Amino acid sequence: MTSVATSVGGESEATERVSNRIQLDVSSVSSNNSNPVIKKRSLLDKTNSSNMPPRAGAMPTLSNSTSFGKSRGDREIAQYVVKLEKRKDDPKQQVEVLAKLRSILQQRVQQQQQVPELGPTLGPSVVEVMRQTPTNEELIEECTCILYLLSILDPTFKKGVARLFKAMEDHRENVAIQRAACAAIRRVISKNPDAIPRIVPSVGVILRSISEHPDNAKFLCSALEVLAIVASHPPAKAIFVYRDGALHQVVAAMKKHPNDLSIQATALRTLSNLAYGSGSDITSSYGPTVTLIIRAMKRHIMHNKVQLYGCCTLHYIASKHHESISDAYGIPTILAAMKEYSHDVMLQEQGCAALAILLVEGSPEATVANVNAFLKDDGLPLVLDAMLQNPQNLETQKHGLDILNALKTKDNYELMLSAGGLDVIFSNMKSFDCNEDIGKKCLEILKTFTRLSLDFQRAVSAKGGITLVLGTMRRHVQSHEIQDAGFACMRNLCLHQDNRLTVEGEGGISTLLTHMTIYLKDAAIQAYGCDALGRLASEPQNQISIASEGGVAAALSSMKEHPMHPGVQDRACFLLLAMTEYPPAVVTMREKEALVTVREARGRVPPKDLAKQRLESLISRLEKEEGSSWFGRKNAATP
Repeated sequence: MTSVATSVGGESEATERVSNRIQLDVSSVSSNNSNPVIKKRSLLDKTNSSNMPPRAGAMPTLSNSTSFGKSRGDREIAQYVVKLEKRKDDPKQQVEVLAKLRSILQQRVQQQQQVPELGPTLGPSVVEVMRQTPTNEELIEECTCILYLLSILDPTFKKGVARLFKAMEDHRENVAIQRAACAAIRRVISKNPDAIPRIVPSVGVILRSISEHPDNAKFLCSALEVLAIVASHPPAKAIFVYRDGALHQVVAAMKKHPNDLSIQATALRTLSNLAYGSGSDITSSYGPTVTLIIRAMKRHIMHNKVQLYGCCTLHYIASKHHESISDAYGIPTILAAMKEYSHDVMLQEQGCAALAILLVEGSPEATVANVNAFLKDDGLPLVLDAMLQNPQNLETQKHGLDILNALKTKDNYELMLSAGGLDVIFSNMKSFDCNEDIGKKCLEILKTFTRLSLDFQRAVSAKGGITLVLGTMRRHVQSHEIQDAGFACMRNLCLHQDNRLTVEGEGGISTLLTHMTIYLKDAAIQAYGCDALGRLASEPQNQISIASEGGVAAALSSMKEHPMHPGVQDRACFLLLAMTEYPPAVVTMREKEALVTVREARGRVPPKDLAKQRLESLISRLEKEEGSSWFGRKNAATP
């Protein structure tokens, strides 16, 4: 047997021989027919091409399935299995039998046939050969190749994993064995996730092999595929950081092979799976990966999986590393990926998720700088397009709304309005009207948006926004966050005189007063509600509705419930003063002894001249009614 020594310049004769036998390119990165840069290079590429979601480790199955024993090839396999057992004392003849079996299996794989019963027929015999002659390198080469091919043809077969690890340990210099064993292990655990916990203790074998064969790109890719699947198993995540240092090996592979598409994509998938669902104890170790991730995405912009897994990883680590991601030009890199793969639903979702964290979290200065970078690189139309192209993808909509909420300034919201952002917000409110989280995010944006400009207030009304805001408040009456943002938004909308009759026509007065009663103990809601109603009361028609719906009583209840809250005291007086223009409302004030409550507000309203003048004007108007018996008695009783 020729000794195997792998070097930078090439592989050994044994490695080359087995490589030629099965054309084993262990990259699981799928070929993309629409992308001329990526071509199918091997048998494994053809059988393992897939469109895996970011956190999935499963490989696709072959398209055809046949029962074992019906074809001539099946009978040949059965005959060779018998020969293999009969010649157990002659390793040389066993190698010949195994070579013929391997050739038959390879043809089956090329024909894309799946044979579910093949595993129990052939697998135990091959595993037994490995157990009996673990030191025979040529024989072990054939066995590992067969187990790999068997894992494709019969995904239910999951025996022999321990023997594959043993083969890797016993023949550490034989890269062909390392590659075939890793490929077989990957297939088994991807089709049988329940096997992952059992192989976790043996991951160190793969890591050691990675460190011993850092120059063999095909083997590295196969080994990284195993790590990617293991990383998706929560109990196994710790070994990447604490015990075996697998994260270090992934980083080393990315550094060693920056131009290898398969290694970069597979390494990024490993990083993505590891970071997903992990706490800061894991993600805090990702510092050295940030520049590698972004470098890979920039260098391989035409490779879909590099971009997808890059966006996934940046999303999962952004909370911990938002500053370093921003410094490494992560925002334009993510936007470039989204622009290049606008059709990729998952990439759009993950890109928006990463951007949302980068634009929201961090210091105020950092978030402002990130928003500016986002807008400079035309991020707004890309995000809006992602939301429009994926209207039913809830996560994309949520992250997109978070991004819109980060814009904050009038200039930025003018850009949003001109780009159709308001239509996207309203579309969410219609499509996800029962989703509390979507409703809250939309109202938070509208609260800020309507506060900045009368033109914005009018735009919301013109597009039917008043109906949508009130509808959201009614549907989610038990959501405090929605009510808080909704009241603030309605107050802002009522600042524009043209909106006031529209609010009344949509039943807004009744909604505001009803919800103020429910949230009587919330000072902010009471203040916003009184402010909105006070502005609505500038219209005579609205005064009638406010009075008939109990607006006077609501204002007095707010003042009594929050006697030391300056905002509530001032806004309630604002509403009552506006309602003194409507005589029936004044009668109600007399009946409810409003003057006593209003007088107590002295010293409680904000120390602004306008607030003080408003209070005194209200007191003066009420005191003019002293001719009535109620006011006379009350004043006589007052010292």
